[in-house]
This record gives sequence, C-alpha cells and structure tokens, in this order.
Amino acid sequence: MIDTPAPSRSWRLPALIAGLSMLAGSALTVAVLLLGGWRHVPVQRFDMTVVLKKEATAQQRDALGAALRAAFPGEALRVRTKEEIFEAFRTWMVGETGELPASETADAMQEQLIISTSGRSLDCDALKGISDDTAVDRLDITRTDTGTGRESGYSC
Repeated sequence: MIDTPAPSRSWRLPALIAGLSMLAGSALTVAVLLLGGWRHVPVQRFDMTVVLKKEATAQQRDALGAALRAAFPGEALRVRTKEEIFEAFRTWMVGETGELPASETADAMQEQLIISTSGRSLDCDALKGISDDTAVDRLDITRTDTGTGRESGYSC
C-alpha cells in the first residue's frame, strides 16, 4: 500500500480570508455612513431674544445692543419697542377674545433686542455677560433646524 500524505490543515489561509473579509466589511460600512451624511452636522438658525426689564434705560438698551453686535458681528440687530409689542399683543388679544382689557397698555410691555445667527452650534460664552446684565429680565433662545424647520428651545 502506498501512503498518501495527510491533507494540510493550515489555519493561515482561513484566518487571512476572515481578516480580509472583516476589513472589507468595515471599510464598506464606514463609506456608506459617511456618504449617507452620518457625520454631517446640520446648519441651524439661532434666534436670541433679550427681554429687558421694564425699568431698563435707553443707555442700558444701547449698551446691550452693542454687546450683541460685538458677540455676533455681521448679524442684524432688531429692537422691538414697547409700542410694537403692545400692538402685536392687542391684535392677538382682540382676535382671541374680541376685546382688550383696559389695564393693558404699552407701558406694561417690555422692550426686546432680537438677533439671529446661523451655524452648527452656538457660542454660549458670548452671551454670558449679556444674560447677567442687570437690565435683562430673561434671554430666550430658539433653535431652528434649517432642513426641517423644526423649532426648539435652547439653553446656555
């Protein structure tokens, strides 16, 4: 009888095939995720409304406006006066209830400074001195996703 050699049972070839398959699968997965926008952080719009206290002076309002312009250069600052806010409130109130209470006047409203900026994130450090100012009642921030239009509150 002729002895035939036993078949080689080397582990190297199956290990090499398994290793290459894992690398190819990982590379394909990463490529699909990157091409699909997985790492893409959408640009969002941030609308910041600084509501002033009723007793805030024009000098304080102007100083806060200058601070907002410095924090967000190139962005337009809008000042909503007590009269503008009262007119919007009056229109809304008459539409809802049909009348406006006599106790509501323009002097009861609070002025607002509004500025908007767009980006992937908001630098909250730029708003620190503004929100701590004695003339500020509150700082409201609304984040709007530019892709979907969904709005949400944002806090710093």
